[in-house]
Amino acid sequence: TPHRNTAVAAQAVSERGDKRLAAIGSPRAAQLYNLEILASDIMDDQSNKTRFIAIADEPEYDETSNTVSVTFLTANRSGALCEVLFHFLSAGINLTRIESRPIVGETFCFFADLNGNIQDENMARGLRHATASCGYLEVLGCFHSI
Repeated sequence: TPHRNTAVAAQAVSERGDKRLAAIGSPRAAQLYNLEILASDIMDDQSNKTRFIAIADEPEYDETSNTVSVTFLTANRSGALCEVLFHFLSAGINLTRIESRPIVGETFCFFADLNGNIQDENMARGLRHATASCGYLEVLGCFHSI
């Protein structure tokens, strides 16, 4: 059964008391809910990371941030993504992550992490030009990557 997070899943397994049930979670969750750890270190990708975000009413920019997360839309046609990415290339901005999701119609939504600080002029220029190229680009946040 899906749960909103691993701690709630561990709690549900503990409360049901059914030995056929299990949850993936932290050792601390197993300790809190008196569960036996059946297998440790089940992750198969050492580069796997979990992100936590803080949502604020107003943007906060920090001069120590080195990553800018953005989302943008492109048409579903040859070269549309390249047109947007070109502006990051010409501004000297490296992408450290990019994911795509199809949305209704002939449009794709992209999520990308850009290496740099939003207060840097090259970053600002790259974002401005990319926005003009695709029509919609939103900065989701800025942070210092680990």
